[in-house]
Amino acid sequence: ASLRLVLGGGLAAESLTLIEGPLDSGKGLICQYLMYGAIMEGSKVALFSSNQTVEDLSREMDFMGRDVSEAVQDNKLSVQSISRPSPGVTPESYFGALASKIDCLPKSCGLVVIDEITDLAMICQDRTIMGFFSIFQELCTAGKAIVVMAQAGAFAPDLLGRLHQLCDTHITMAVRDRQVKVLNAGKVNNLEQRKDNGFSFQVEPGEGAKVVPMFQVRI
Repeated sequence: ASLRLVLGGGLAAESLTLIEGPLDSGKGLICQYLMYGAIMEGSKVALFSSNQTVEDLSREMDFMGRDVSEAVQDNKLSVQSISRPSPGVTPESYFGALASKIDCLPKSCGLVVIDEITDLAMICQDRTIMGFFSIFQELCTAGKAIVVMAQAGAFAPDLLGRLHQLCDTHITMAVRDRQVKVLNAGKVNNLEQRKDNGFSFQVEPGEGAKVVPMFQVRI
């Protein structure tokens, strides 16, 4: 409920979202909630990942109290394997191949999640990254919402500001007080938000994200 409230009811169709934050800040969990919500609303979902299989994803979501086994069987949830950047492969060709795969997804696929572009972003020039996000923004016009995850520090501050302007939604994750994770959505569905548009949470096995009142968080 907190995530839906922060996102003004949810991500808009045909929108581009950037979720960035440090390791273990809950980026993957938030994406799992978005994927589960899309499936419950009748959309197909595709995750592009270099280190997860559909079995891995299904186990993780089940561990957090979200059973997607039926969605996997019905091909409503799929994991597309993407290789990590390798020597001899240019960023442009890598991004081009990824864009082609997304473009070939069926129209019934309403949500696409791209898991971690950090490694590639760290070696790309700013114009290449901006071109990458512009291509995916164009792909959104075919009825898809696309979510891109990246680690904090993957983009220089100036570039991050430009990506903030380009993306429809920008979510920043952080870690406070060891186990407490913080989500803040500075921009939602192309509207700038107040600074405190977010919530803090802990991850509880079998339950998922449990919201933590701010007075319990040590800053």
